[in-house]
This record gives sequence, C-alpha cells and structure tokens, in this order.
Amino acid sequence: MMRMLLVLLLFILTGPAQAAAAQTTAPAHTTGLPDALRQGERLARELTLTTGVAVSPLLGVVLLGAGHYFTAAEADRPALPWHASPRFWGAAAVLLGLLFVKDSSKVALPKLLVAPLDALETLLEKNLSGLLALPVLASAFSNGDFAALQALGTQATEALLPAAWAGETPAAAASGLLGAILGGGATLAIYAVIWVCSQAGNVLILLSPSSLLDSLLIAAKTTMAVLLLSLADTLPGQLLALVLVLLALRLFPRALRLVVFGTLVSQDLVRHRLLGRPVPSPAADRPVRCFTSCRLGGLPLLTCGRLGVQDGALAFSWRPLMVGRERSVQTTIDPATCTLGRGFLSPVVCWRDTRAAARVQLFRLLPAAAVHLDLVAAQLGVRGQEETSVRSRLAEGWRWCRSLFAPAAVIRVEAKEAG
Repeated sequence: MMRMLLVLLLFILTGPAQAAAAQTTAPAHTTGLPDALRQGERLARELTLTTGVAVSPLLGVVLLGAGHYFTAAEADRPALPWHASPRFWGAAAVLLGLLFVKDSSKVALPKLLVAPLDALETLLEKNLSGLLALPVLASAFSNGDFAALQALGTQATEALLPAAWAGETPAAAASGLLGAILGGGATLAIYAVIWVCSQAGNVLILLSPSSLLDSLLIAAKTTMAVLLLSLADTLPGQLLALVLVLLALRLFPRALRLVVFGTLVSQDLVRHRLLGRPVPSPAADRPVRCFTSCRLGGLPLLTCGRLGVQDGALAFSWRPLMVGRERSVQTTIDPATCTLGRGFLSPVVCWRDTRAAARVQLFRLLPAAAVHLDLVAAQLGVRGQEETSVRSRLAEGWRWCRSLFAPAAVIRVEAKEAG
C-alpha cells in the first residue's frame, strides 16, 4: 500500500513537468513551459490545502469556508457553495472556540481526572470532524477549487486511452469523468494518510501524562494547520506540506496501529469511567484482549490481539489486519515471572529479563481490565502488582510515551496458525 501511495505522489509531483516536456518538444507551442509551471503552482497549492485540512479538519473547514466568503464579492456571496455559508462555518467556529476553552482550562487539572473527557473528544469530535471535512472537500472539488488535480487526472486518463478513441465525443466525456474520479481519488488518498497521522497525534495527546504537554501538542498541531492553510500560495507552505506528506507516508503503518489502540482505549474510558457502565468479570476460558508493547518476533509494536496461557507459557494470538486468519505466537516466558500492574490509563504486563537484567513491558491491556485486576492476573497466572501511587503511574506513562519513539525490545517466539 505504501508503494502505491508513493507512486501516486510521485506521479502528482512530476505530472506538470512531464506535461511541460511533452509540450516543449513541439516548437510551435512556446507557452507550454509557463502553462505547466502555473499548473504546478496550482497543484502544489491544492495539495497544501488538502494537507492543512487533514491536519486539523475542524479548523480547516472554518478557514476554507470563511476564506471563500470574505474573498468573494458581496453580490456573489448568496451563490457560494454551502460550505462557504456563515451558518455552516460560523457554527463550526463556535464549536472550535468551545474546544479551545476546554483545552485551556484543563491545564491546571490532573491528567487522570480529565482523561475520560479527552477520550470522549478523541472518539467523537476528532473522528466526526474528520468525516465532516470530506463533503467539504468534495464540494470544493466540484466547484473548481481543485481544478489542477482534476486536470492532472484528465491528462493521465488521456495518456492511457488510445488516441483515436480519445478523440471521439463520448470518449472525451468519459475521459473528463475518469479524470475527475482520479483527481478526487488522489485528493482523498492524501487526505486519508495525513488524517491518520494527525489522529495518531490526538492519541498521543490522550496518552500524555501531563495536561501541560497536552496543551503544547495541541498548540503545535494548530500552528501547523494554520501555517499550511495560510501559506498555501507560498513556496514555504508548499515545501512544508511536501515534507509532511512524505513523513506521513513513512509513518502511516505505525500511526494506523496507534489510532486503533487509541480508539479502543477511548471507548473503554468513555463507557466505563465517564458513563459508569459496569465491567463484566473476565471469562476464565477466554484470552484477554491486549496490545503488544514489544516486538514479538516479527510483529510490530501495538499489534492488537489476545493474550492467554498455552503449555505453561504466555501465548499471543492476532489476526492480520484484524480480519485475516487467526495466528498465534508461543513465547517461552513463564507467567509466574511476570507482573500485572495498573499502569497509566490501562494495565500493563511486565517481565523481568534476568539475562539482560532489564524490565520489559510485554503487553498493554484495555482500561476495563483494571476493574478486575486480580481476576485477570489469576487468569493469566501472573503476579498481581501492589497498588501503586498516582505519581508512579504518571512516571510509567512518561516511560511508555518515550518508548513509542524508541526501539522496542525484541522477544523471540515461535509463530504458527491458530487451530
């Protein structure tokens, strides 16, 4: 998937240059290069706007709508598309202001106290605003705001179609339609990759053990979106967008796993801590749902699966992409050598590696497991850790956040298909 996205990005970036090269081969068309450069500038602007909206969808919706409204002549404002109506972007601006007040007021509050509210914001507002931006981008695309991307898609379609067939009227109409689909698909692909990485940043805000750090991360993310949207017509803004797109393509798999983890953690925090719904006792014959906190063989960090005991050792089962055939890995770790601690926001299974004289965090459970911590420890055969203080839980949160950006411990295992 990453290779396909990289090929798509390279095609978008080199499309105007290829068009210029094709046109400059004909001496009669002396304006080919300037036209291609202008198309490249428009294309870079549209990619920058898409990136800015994906970084902060709600802010992007407000700035796009307000920008269309205030730059239009007063006589033309009634004919503007719906996303440029003050009723729409004004309501979004009010919601954005309320979120700003909420984020500013929580600096003085303990993180463990505001974590359920952060989880609710991550689960609802961040996801809904990401979905809300899609029809806004579609409306802007249909109104010609992304004409360069659509034109590039049309050029690609015409290059793929036979020349004789492309000259016919029905084929020309089909070429325009396919070009719009290709341009819209490219916009959607870039938006999706950037949004997943942006949502991973929201999960990091949820997982950070300090409200002050939350505010700094939110400020950095907001500043990034404002720079992209306000400097979309300038070279610095377009270079910034290019760097972000390349970085997002590189980090996409890890960011996607972090988003899945943050979504499930947020669901647990909202359901059981904010709404107060009871947590059922764990079934003795059912593995415990968890995420890897180390590299089990070839498995990456934060792989979602289930933890159990098999042949006197810890065993982890998972499904590729969460839908494939179930597989399992058998470790050689004796559960009696592991501890189950309450952790920050969710319990953790740790193992003391006597050979390396190091404490290795193996798995992180969902927050609901903390309600029946003793039962879960007995089910897995691990030692329950004594009740820890808030300070030690925050320290564990700091260590875990740092571990997300450091090389994870590697545990050698035996992989096999689950029966």
